[in-house]
Amino acid sequence: MSLQQQRVMDLEYALAKQVPAMEEGFHILTKYGDIRIGPEQAPAVINAVRKVILQQLKTMKAQN
Repeated sequence: MSLQQQRVMDLEYALAKQVPAMEEGFHILTKYGDIRIGPEQAPAVINAVRKVILQQLKTMKAQN
């Protein structure tokens, strides 16, 4: 399996499992500390993350 194929699989997994899990709330880790995103604020961040991942997938699949 190529590195690009592995990356596509990782992004697909993120969309299927990790992004939906964010609905319960999550932390953003920075070198200055954590930012807590609660379930109430999660949808806005989820939408942005989903959009970025879908664009990455589209770009990677177009390169094949």
